[in-house]
Amino acid sequence: WLAEYAGYLLNRCKVGADGRTAYERCKGKASHFCDHEFGEIVMWKKKHMKGPLGKLDSTWAKGICLGIKGISD
Repeated sequence: WLAEYAGYLLNRCKVGADGRTAYERCKGKASHFCDHEFGEIVMWKKKHMKGPLGKLDSTWAKGICLGIKGISD
């Protein structure tokens, strides 16, 4: 996953001599890059399970950002 994320960053962030990224040259539009750094603490939303949610239960949790899937962002 780290090699895939490194490729994602190079395609979306590295600006070439023409002032455009590889993503912009390929797709013709600017990329919408997530600004979370690798290893940063982030809040993520848990998938809702069946049944009622208790009054003190939270659907949010803390986690560590390990990258972004290029297919689904």
